[in-house]
Amino acid sequence: MLGSGLIKLKTLRNEGLANEPIALESQSMLKNMGISYSVIKSPKEIGSVVDQLLKENTAFGLDIETYPLREFVQDTDGGIAPRKSAIRLIQIYDGKAHVYVFDLKKIGSISQIPTALWERPLIAHNALFEMKHLLHSGIVLKKLGCSLLADRVINGNRTRLKKECGLLSSASLKNLSKEMLGLDIDKEMQTSDWSEDTLTEIQIEYAALDAVLPIKLFQKQREVLSKKRLIKSYELLRDAQLAIAYMENSGIGFDISNHRELIEDLKKKSEVLLLEIYELLGVSFNLNSSKQFGEWLSDILDENELARWVKTNSGKLSTSTPTLKQNENRHEAFAKIVQYRQLTKRISSFGEGLYKFIDIPSKRLFGSFSLGTTSTGRMASRQPNMQNMPRSDFRQLFIPKEGYRLISLDYSQQELRVAALITQDKALLHIYEAGGDVHANTAAALLNIPKESVSKPQRQLAKAVIFGLLYGQGAKGLANYAKQQYGVDMTEEEAERHRGALFRTYQGLRAWQKQTGSLAKLTGTASTPSGRIRDFRRELEGYKFTAALNLPIQGAAAEITLRAMIRFTPFLSEECHLVNVIHDELLLEVIESQTSTYASLAQEAMEKAFLDIFPNAKTYLKGLVEANIGQNWGELK
Repeated sequence: MLGSGLIKLKTLRNEGLANEPIALESQSMLKNMGISYSVIKSPKEIGSVVDQLLKENTAFGLDIETYPLREFVQDTDGGIAPRKSAIRLIQIYDGKAHVYVFDLKKIGSISQIPTALWERPLIAHNALFEMKHLLHSGIVLKKLGCSLLADRVINGNRTRLKKECGLLSSASLKNLSKEMLGLDIDKEMQTSDWSEDTLTEIQIEYAALDAVLPIKLFQKQREVLSKKRLIKSYELLRDAQLAIAYMENSGIGFDISNHRELIEDLKKKSEVLLLEIYELLGVSFNLNSSKQFGEWLSDILDENELARWVKTNSGKLSTSTPTLKQNENRHEAFAKIVQYRQLTKRISSFGEGLYKFIDIPSKRLFGSFSLGTTSTGRMASRQPNMQNMPRSDFRQLFIPKEGYRLISLDYSQQELRVAALITQDKALLHIYEAGGDVHANTAAALLNIPKESVSKPQRQLAKAVIFGLLYGQGAKGLANYAKQQYGVDMTEEEAERHRGALFRTYQGLRAWQKQTGSLAKLTGTASTPSGRIRDFRRELEGYKFTAALNLPIQGAAAEITLRAMIRFTPFLSEECHLVNVIHDELLLEVIESQTSTYASLAQEAMEKAFLDIFPNAKTYLKGLVEANIGQNWGELK
């Protein structure tokens, strides 16, 4: 871990120390905890050290220090991304009184360390960092715990919490050490040069302490996890780390030349569209300026329209894309403005900015993923967001390397199937048991027509209604949702009629919504099948009916996907790479001769994962997983 050199010990009055924290070197901190350290610089020392470690019957603390490879010294990912970094130190805390610091620059190779050490339970903070770097060096850690993930399970998203909770806004090692251990860590040596031939004592002492702190934290966290029955939820995140490490290290093939052509084409289309918009408006102004756009709206709207127009929190006219979509009939330019915004957003989000995440020689794009940062437990992705890549032409740019194929494995109607099992709605369960089409059945019920005669637009209407109402929206919210997400126009009155028809059809769903919403309001909490808890009493916004309904269903779906990743991890190899996970979809890159084999293995893993969360769901798995094989991601759906 990149880190600090000086440590401040928060003093305790009952020990007779000063009232203010006093600056102590890391060595003094370690001594105060009764912990010593030693540096291993020769392969000859390793055998006896590892033998001594393996005698200990406890989990070990783990931390590493990295530095940029020479060609990536000026790269912001140097020292962070494994492919651009080298490991200098590996620190192992024996869980009791000693830290062993392995200096790889002196030892020569990580392969000198016996594999038996990596088979022991280990604890790190932000353990995915250590796992990725060690995996890149050929070390597979299957028993790596994480004090950061433990905090995410216990406290959720800290930025949402009230000040009264007494927690800092992030769960960094510095912050958790201050909160839970009374240690105030100075980060002055965060930018320390770990590539130097000879490291300073301050660097070594700092590194040693960073292996101790995660164990000390987790000892306290484990008690809370056990008391609150959060062990299963924590273990799901912990065990999914290895799949993510493989995925992030693998990256995914990307067609750079066609990407450049696509972005240039989008730029030309946006320029033409902008001219068309200005011609329709009869005036030119910055479409991204709320002030200028609002002034133009004030000029063209009459008094009644101004009164009805959506306002911002500050009382100004809304110029947001959803507002323009709702009012497309008011001015012929509005639809084009929406289209223009979508084009420019795609260019800014997925244009030239993507190249900083692409390894040009290998033509692979590398994304990053995080566990436990969302309220429902869904995995998140950023820099770039691999789960939000545009469809259509853009996904055709994601390609396998030569001799490989991409396989998309998708849970069919994952959240609706979960909803049927959680709510025990008889009508929904009957459809899944028979292997039927929920959306066709829903359309037939909403429109009072035979399901055999349901058209594609009518099925789209049904999707908008059932997904819009699954988490407790009202009629107005449904009308807006249907338009924005599915392109389905409906008045508020029509939305109210569809709402009534849906809940007459799925009475168990409605009963569950009422019961679950009331219980969450009373207790202030909601939970998932694996025990993840959202405590609304601690959050700034407090209880929300829609959030209370969302957590059990979307949370369960997220847990199924995590279990699928965990189950499939043993099959990841040079023949089969996991290259993306998009909530209910696994994307694999598989050697061409083995596509059917790995597709079958993945389908089996995903089906078993569903049963891990819902053991009694065997009769409702017909058509659960869809597999498609192709030359690019875009052609797989």
